[in-house]
Formats: sequence, C-alpha cells, structure tokens
Amino acid sequence: MIETIIIYLQNEKTLLFKWQTLIGALIGPVLAFLFSIFFSSVEKFRTEIKENIRRIEIGLTSVLNDIYEIREELKKFVLDIRRIITEAESFTDNNSYFLVWAVFPPIREVWFDNEIAILRSRSLYLHNKLLWIGGGIRNVNISVNEIRESYRVLIADNQRFSISKSMLHQQQREAYIQNLSSFANHIDGFLTYLEKGIEILVQAKVFNIKLKEKGFLRSLWIYEGVSFKYFENKKAIQVYTSIFEIQNRVDKRLKSETEKLINEAERRIRERDTRS
Repeated sequence: MIETIIIYLQNEKTLLFKWQTLIGALIGPVLAFLFSIFFSSVEKFRTEIKENIRRIEIGLTSVLNDIYEIREELKKFVLDIRRIITEAESFTDNNSYFLVWAVFPPIREVWFDNEIAILRSRSLYLHNKLLWIGGGIRNVNISVNEIRESYRVLIADNQRFSISKSMLHQQQREAYIQNLSSFANHIDGFLTYLEKGIEILVQAKVFNIKLKEKGFLRSLWIYEGVSFKYFENKKAIQVYTSIFEIQNRVDKRLKSETEKLINEAERRIRERDTRS
C-alpha cells in the first residue's frame, strides 16, 4: 500500500505530483517577494529614524545657540542696570532729575522646529523632552517680549515724571532706583529659568547623540527597554516603564555627560568673551 502511494506521488503524470510542483514553483518567488518587502521596510524605517535623529540634532543645536545668546545678552544688560542703580544711589544733586538708562539688547525670537517633537525616534524619553522644550521655547519668547515692554514702560514713566515735574527730584530718583532694582531681580529670575532650560536641552542633545552614535535600538534597550531584564513582578515593570521613572532614571545616567557638555560650552563662551 505504501509503495503504491510513493509510486503515485513520484509519477509526473499524477495530478497530485503536478500540484506539488506547481506549489513549489510558486512558494519560492512568493517568499522572495515577501522577504524583499520586509527588508525594504526595515531599511526604510532605519533610514527614516537616522534622518529624524539628524534633524533633531540640528534643531537642538540651533535652539541652544539662541538660548545662550539670549542669556549672555541679558546678563550684560542686567549688569548695566545695576551700574545705573549704583550711579543713581550716589547721585547727590537734589535739583536735577536722574535720566540715565541702558539700551535694551536686540534679542531675536528663538525659532524651534515643532515638527521634530513628533518625529519618530522610538524613544519615549526624547519625545517628552522635545515636547517640554517646545513649550519652554514659547515661554522664553513670551517672557523676552514682556521684559522688553516692561523696560520700555519703566523708562517712559521715568521720563514722564521728569517732564511733567510731578515728583520731587529725590522722589523721582528713589522711585527709579526701586523700579530698576525690581526689574533687575526679575531678569535674574528669568536667567535662572534659562539655565534650567539649557540643562534640559543638553540632556536631549546627549541622548540624541547616543541614538546616532551607538545605534538607536541598542540605546533604547539600554535606557528604556525591558527585554532580558529581571523584574520581580508586573508592577515593577510598570514602574520601570512609567514616563516619570524613565525621565528621572535617564537624567541621572546622563548627568556626567550633560555637565561635561555644559562646561565645554561655558568654556567656549568665556574664550569668546576674552577675545572680544
């Protein structure tokens, strides 16, 4: 019986053998086609991720340069304000108004490519950093415009008092000193905000460099992945993969590299200021 079946299958004239031959002839090209689609999709995905990482790097570098420029301009400006305060405090002519002021620096608006926040990088850490950065940049632009307008009003009010002579000379000077002091303190607070923003920007930049240089799949597994890592229970996995835990954990692991990059940037700024 078995021999009969074998002979039947080996007989090219039998219908079953013909179907086997036909299926075999079809499977090869189909598998080759499916594999080509798969590898093409993988390569397209890798190319897309690499291009996104490149765009993110350019965007972060541009924003960092702008933020550093704003910080340096405002630091110089607040020093000018405090020198004027010192000068006003030592002004002893009670028959004259004090009308000295500093010129507000020409600060341009920080441009941020909002598209990079939604580019695929497969990193929850980087995605959330970019979202925070986008919101922070909007706040920076709004704050700079408010500071500029507040200073314009402050100077205009001081000039108005002197023109209308609605205040005594000493009263005008004391009010001016008080207003300038409050204004300078406000700028100091904004500079502190910028320092924190610089830290977040550098953290994102350091992590993005790792995605580019060490491979995004390897980096994602090291900093965010759970595969081949031991967890006591499901709850431990949920805690490990929560956004706040990821942010805190990766921030700590990148701390030394972040500080190194910030220190290097500060060194270059000092060297530039020395040359100028």
